[in-house]
Amino acid sequence: MHRAAAIVGLIVLVGACAQPTARQGGAASSPASTGATRSEPRTMILAFRYEKNDLCTKTLTQAGQEYRPLFNAGLALVDGSGALKPQLAVEVPQLNTESWRVFPDGMETTWRLKPGLTWHDGEPLTADDFVFAWRAYTAPGLGIFSPAPQDHIDQVTAPDPQTVVLHWSALYPDADKLTEDEFPPLPRHILSNAFEAFQQDAGARDAFVNHRFWNDGYVGAGPYRLERLEPGSELEGSAFAGYALGRPKVDRVVARIMDSENTVLSAVLSESIQVATGITLRFEHALVLQREWGATKRGVVSMAPSRLVNNLVQFRPEFQRTPALFDVRVRRALVHSLDLQGLNDALFEGQSINPQHFALPGTPNYDLIDRTVTKYPFDPRLTEQDMSEAGFAKDRDGYFANPAGERFRPDFQVLTGTQFERGGAIMADTWQRAGIDVQLSILPAVQVRQNEVRDAFPGISTPGAAGGSERGTLEYLTSRQIGKPENGWTGANRGAWSNPDYDRLWDAYNVTLDRAERDRIAAQMLKMVSDELPAWPIYWDFNVMANLATVTGPALGIANTSTNFWNIHEWEMR
Repeated sequence: MHRAAAIVGLIVLVGACAQPTARQGGAASSPASTGATRSEPRTMILAFRYEKNDLCTKTLTQAGQEYRPLFNAGLALVDGSGALKPQLAVEVPQLNTESWRVFPDGMETTWRLKPGLTWHDGEPLTADDFVFAWRAYTAPGLGIFSPAPQDHIDQVTAPDPQTVVLHWSALYPDADKLTEDEFPPLPRHILSNAFEAFQQDAGARDAFVNHRFWNDGYVGAGPYRLERLEPGSELEGSAFAGYALGRPKVDRVVARIMDSENTVLSAVLSESIQVATGITLRFEHALVLQREWGATKRGVVSMAPSRLVNNLVQFRPEFQRTPALFDVRVRRALVHSLDLQGLNDALFEGQSINPQHFALPGTPNYDLIDRTVTKYPFDPRLTEQDMSEAGFAKDRDGYFANPAGERFRPDFQVLTGTQFERGGAIMADTWQRAGIDVQLSILPAVQVRQNEVRDAFPGISTPGAAGGSERGTLEYLTSRQIGKPENGWTGANRGAWSNPDYDRLWDAYNVTLDRAERDRIAAQMLKMVSDELPAWPIYWDFNVMANLATVTGPALGIANTSTNFWNIHEWEMR
């Protein structure tokens, strides 16, 4: 497995020599071809797959999060190597120092803000904005914010405008990871009146939730300031001179929503967009770009297997059309009949990693987890054994049916897109050949943003990537991540599997500072998942980034797409 993990390293084609010539209508024309001067404002167009329901990184929305770092900032950020760096803060707290003190009944972390910080509208950004954010995030009845980490915080205080002190109710090992999606500030000068009205009258909730701030009136503190928002189409931002890490070198960015990977590929090749990243392009598109740019050096394409894609089972009885899927023996049969190597070969020419479990290859605790979890080799004979134990036998057509002759025919839903659809067809074919009569369906892109629709799949689903970081991977199947009407159907646990023991281990993981003990808990959690199979990994998807050679600075981040933009303020256009 160590040899397999080595391919997590980037596969890069660099084209930094030649510069694209001018194209009619293209946004990447060179100064020489247009007569532009070096001082002329530059606009960089980036492709993104999904539109976000709003621009705040803390609200409980899933789709469209890839471009959130363009407009937001946190106390710290994760760079392309996965290391923590200060963003709005002067430095990141260090355990067992004055900045991170541990007490018998909790902890205290202190963050010093950089001097002179402002919001995009020019108003000062101070410690009071973090205090206000904590009040909003913890306000009973709002229900629009992700719960961590404020569910571990007793109080946030501001001894002075530059100092934020967080008082933790328990040990919390990720207290230094307060990034733009974990604990971002909120502009008190914009939202305080609406929030105070809600505090006085719960009936004023809608006025706060529907405030213009959350949409086209958004004001953040990230590298770009929102200038224009066309729902379903694109967003435009201008370089923010007051950005904590320095004014971006590219004057304007356009985040264009393009839900078809083939359309993105055409746009990159025609040079009507300069950068495509995240899930806007897939492995097969990267191969096309490699062939096209290999000789011309007109662009750079980088890729690495870094997002784990999985299958989920629906555990909500009101949605599940095939109750036999509640039987773990049936779920084992499904996993035994999947040829992951064949899937890897078909989707990635064998260049990805065949996952045995949800752990991230190359991480320090990978070997421990690999020794602990239960594994399921591809073996149709074991499929037949498991199905027989569950009371199914093959009918005269070779498909499993129950004693009443009713065929086992689970629904299988995948997201739209060439890779998901191809992968779904391959898995459906494999299951069919094993005697499992799955019924494949495609969830249209327009419904991906509808949380209730995504959560209501009727059997098995391939919902996309799971987790990202170790913490995200472990939290993925906690009951707190289950979508419900009262939380707007948000959360990553779309299958609604729930296990009190798993939740207890998650709570223990969150209050354990000792790394070795955390590793042991992580192994226990993933062992439980591997035994009960509420979900199982199917392949490591490639994170693909493509940019024209006129753009310098983009580089793949690890594990999740948001780190791809951590240094966007340093990107340049020739």
